[in-house]
Order: sequence, then structure tokens, then C-alpha cells
Amino acid sequence: MMKKELNENRVREFDEETAKVYEKLLNKIMKKKYNWFDKIDINQLTYSNIPPPYVGIRANIFVDEDWGGNQWREYNYSNTLPSLDEELSFGDIIGGDLAEELRDIFLTVFQMVTGLKIKYISFSWVDTYFVDLSKKNLDSINENKTVPVELKRRLHLIERLINLMLPNMYPCDYDNEETFVRGVIDEIYWLWHDEDYGVHDLNFGDVSDFILDYKREELSEYYNERCGNNLTEHIKKVLKEETEIPIPLRRRLHFVDEELLYRLSAVYRPDSICRFESGEELLDVIGEAAIDSMYWKYFSSIDDNSGEWGEMYYAMIKYIENKYGNKIKEYYHINCGN
Repeated sequence: MMKKELNENRVREFDEETAKVYEKLLNKIMKKKYNWFDKIDINQLTYSNIPPPYVGIRANIFVDEDWGGNQWREYNYSNTLPSLDEELSFGDIIGGDLAEELRDIFLTVFQMVTGLKIKYISFSWVDTYFVDLSKKNLDSINENKTVPVELKRRLHLIERLINLMLPNMYPCDYDNEETFVRGVIDEIYWLWHDEDYGVHDLNFGDVSDFILDYKREELSEYYNERCGNNLTEHIKKVLKEETEIPIPLRRRLHFVDEELLYRLSAVYRPDSICRFESGEELLDVIGEAAIDSMYWKYFSSIDDNSGEWGEMYYAMIKYIENKYGNKIKEYYHINCGN
């Protein structure tokens, strides 16, 4: 009977933990950057090394229904918008500068999470769903009993006022994001007097409190996008906050995969693994060999008795166990029995 080998496909699927970190970062960054964005759920994250290499994402993205409808009409002209039970690809409603901007975000986050620098990504496998974001946001605010009823009824007018004013401001003239937010409130104060905007009879203290409580984060992000850290630095900051795996290791996890798969294909072949007493022992031996190689290739500048290396070592142990534990034990069982 021929013995079974484990081989690496040219299309690689990342483990669930990596996909979830990628999803969490995209949600955190895009939620702040785009007012039409609600959330994205990543179902599968892959990349192909068949030239030209590309990132493949199977996901569901939820966007504002008005924005989505406008995007469809812009790129599909007279075609009828698909019904709710029909699939709508995200790639069908974006184009031009926005498409390039989104590719840059998705690929930069991918590189920061996986360490792989890839130039191409397709949104064809990202299914689009429409939600009424204005209602969703208002419902959230309406649940807050501290917001005056008179203000709740005209929140859309305050949002409109902010959106009209921002393009005429010069955010980089302010020293930091906090002074910019205060500057926005000052500018709105002068427009608030104008009856044409329909908010002149509201208590301006309530308007100011609303901006500080509900718009501060969005306005701070607006400032930082134009005057603060670049996208890569912002992603680094978010990644450090969100992931339990040290960043230097997170960017090299694909090398851990390569070390494991190389040993399975070249060293621990089906006809040489039955000398081990169990699949658990085989997993330990292969894992230790892969981690030892990772140390000397990528982390030898770190003291192997230090806490920093200890953190990376145990993170790799956990990663190998979660991703390859059952596969290697099954590989042993098929070829060697119980």
C-alpha cells in the first residue's frame, strides 16, 4: 500500500486566527475612514503564489444602502440593481480612485498581518449587503437617554452641517486632533446662527456635547488621515493593540508553515516516521525542529533566555498545535496505525 504524503498546495489558506486578526483590523480601520462602511465578515483568506501572486478573500461586506445604490448606478448605468436575494459582488460597485484606495488598505493590512507583500487582490468574491446606516446610527443615539429629544430629531441636520463645513477647513493648521475637534465646534457655532440650516433654535451646548460624545473619534480620524501618521504606521498601531502574537513573529508566520511543510515532505516522510511512538511525539519533534530553524534564521539577535524569545516560542508552539496538530497526528495514524 502506498503511504500518504502531506503536500503544500500553490493556493494557501490562512488559519482562522490569522483571518480573524485581518478581519478585526479591516473593521477597525475602515469603520473610522468611511461613513458608508458598516462591517466586513471574512469567511476565508487565501493567497496564490501562481504568477502573478494575488490575495483571495471570501467575505460579506455590509455598506450603507444609499451609498451602495449610488455606486451601482455609477458603474452599471441603466442595469437594474440586484434584488436582496441575489448576489452582488463588491467589485461591481467600486472603481477608479476608490478601488485603488481600498486595494491599498486591504493589501497593506494583509502585509502587516502575514508579512507577505502582494500586489493584486480581487473583490469579486466579496458579497455585498445593504443596511440603513442612518437608521442604525440614530437608533443607537436614540437609546441614549441623555441626548435631548429636540436634538435627536435634527441630528441629520447637524451631520449635514458638519459635512458641508469640513471641505472648507484646513485641518493641518491645527496643532493636533484635539484642537481640530475644538476648531470644528467653533466653526459650527458661527453657522449655527444661520436659520437656513434649521438648528438655530437648539441649545448650542447640547450640539457641542453631541459632537464631543459622538463625533470626536470620526473627526480625529479625519485629522490624522490628512495630517498625522500614514496608513502603514496606523495599521502597525492597531495591529499591536489587537493581536496576541508578537508583531515580528506575526509577519513571519508563513515561514513557520514553510518549515513544517518542508520537513514533512523531505525529512519526516511516510516511510520514516513510524520510529516515533505516537503522533504526539512526531508533532513535538517536527515543531521543535521548525522553531529551532526559525530562531537561527530570523531571531538569533534575541537572547534565547529572554522573555521576548519565550513569548515568541510559546506563540509558535500554540500556532503549530492549532494549525497542524490534528493533521500531523492523522498523518502518523494513517501511515503507522495506533
